[in-house]
Amino acid sequence: MISFPRAPRVSPGDPILASQFGGLADSVNRRLESGLANGPPRIHAAFLGLLGRLRNSNADGTMVPPVAEFFEAGYQQVKADQAPYPAAGPGDPEGTNLNNLMGAFVFGSETAGLYDEATRISDPAFGGVEMWFGGRPPETPWEFWSVKKLQIGAWDPETGAVGSPVFHAARSHANLRASRLSPHGNTWGGYFPMAEIQSPPCQDPNPITIEGVTITTPPPNYDIFFTSLIDGITTLHFDGTCVDGPAVDPPGLYATHIANIFEDWGAMMYRITLNNGTVTNLPMDAYIEGPYTGAPRLSRAPGGFLERITARFIAEWRGSEQSDAFESSTRPAGWNAKAFDLQRFMTSQYLLAPQRGMQNGGEVDPYYPRWYAAAARAAGPLPWELGGTEYIVNEGSVSLAAVAVGERLATPITLNVEADGEFVGALMLGAEGSSALLTFDRPITAGQTVTIVADSAIAFTDAAGFIEVEITEQMIYKPNLSDAYLVLRLSGAVE
Repeated sequence: MISFPRAPRVSPGDPILASQFGGLADSVNRRLESGLANGPPRIHAAFLGLLGRLRNSNADGTMVPPVAEFFEAGYQQVKADQAPYPAAGPGDPEGTNLNNLMGAFVFGSETAGLYDEATRISDPAFGGVEMWFGGRPPETPWEFWSVKKLQIGAWDPETGAVGSPVFHAARSHANLRASRLSPHGNTWGGYFPMAEIQSPPCQDPNPITIEGVTITTPPPNYDIFFTSLIDGITTLHFDGTCVDGPAVDPPGLYATHIANIFEDWGAMMYRITLNNGTVTNLPMDAYIEGPYTGAPRLSRAPGGFLERITARFIAEWRGSEQSDAFESSTRPAGWNAKAFDLQRFMTSQYLLAPQRGMQNGGEVDPYYPRWYAAAARAAGPLPWELGGTEYIVNEGSVSLAAVAVGERLATPITLNVEADGEFVGALMLGAEGSSALLTFDRPITAGQTVTIVADSAIAFTDAAGFIEVEITEQMIYKPNLSDAYLVLRLSGAVE
């Protein structure tokens, strides 16, 4: 009887001991040593799927670099500034192979329609995130607020449309995928069970006639379904995989059949497009495709290597309160004691979630609730621009921050943000012209009533004076790994 040691189990909240790490490594290594399921070759194939064939051949094709050159020639152990690899330019002869997913991720790929990393995440002209105010770094609270508006964009909860530069930039590499026949980006592979072929069979959308003989090659009609991972939600079946075409009778018979399934790992969504153009989006944390039990077929599978690299980069940052305690004064302080708090980031409302708005053609226009006063008034609530003094946060949204700007004030003023009459925070404006920015300690949630209350009388030095306050009303959303990647890459960049 074949048996292997079990990996030690660590209870949630307990510190991980060195002996448990050792036990985990031993349980893995013992299985690899056995040779069952070709473990070592599969690991080698995974590394080559990410970093194999990283350099192009020479100009006339007479020199083809070894598949594992990056590993075998020792470049993985050499710093880039000591021995650049590849030395030639991206896409050039003997330069970085842009068919390699890692090469395309860093340097971009014209074939994949992907810009290089720096351009696609930080250049607004190419879908990146705006970091400047009028060509320079923002300086005042109002300027920072204005830049944030450009960064987060908007979403329409009625249509589901999202126009958000930070969302787009974080997921801009999600379409970087290789064919299942490609050596790039795929696992070792094996025999995978396929979907069952169902009745009725498909009609051939485009039969051909040769010398009076009609030849038909109808596509298979697969039973495609997605199983819910949430109790109480039923499995979602689609009509089939037949293809519309001029020979299909009646026309449009297969309008509701599947044309394409795209695994959007950036947004963690299955995007199922039907022949009629309808798109169904299913969250990967709520559904899995299949599982199928049809006749197996030899195939590769996407390795998810870019997601693994992104996760590895993110994992270097400080995590849970347990690790924070380990780095506190009760134990020797470590290098990451004050590092980015990834645990808090991943479990909190995303401060860069899109603002609530309304779709207008191909764009989504944001709406920021606004209070405004341009005449002297007594202490108390400021008027909301659409009437009254109160604004109720809509379903599906939270308010996370507020900004105030004042011009030509006779005296400094404090504006209190209140939710259902309870104090949330204060915005303090100086005399003349100034602005103030406030991020709430806790979100103002759907259904709560927001008011902006002046704690003293408001007066201006002349008729051009005013006070304006805006709050956010953002999508309820917790960030995923793509969002963490974007925030850490942009905030860690040096201009």
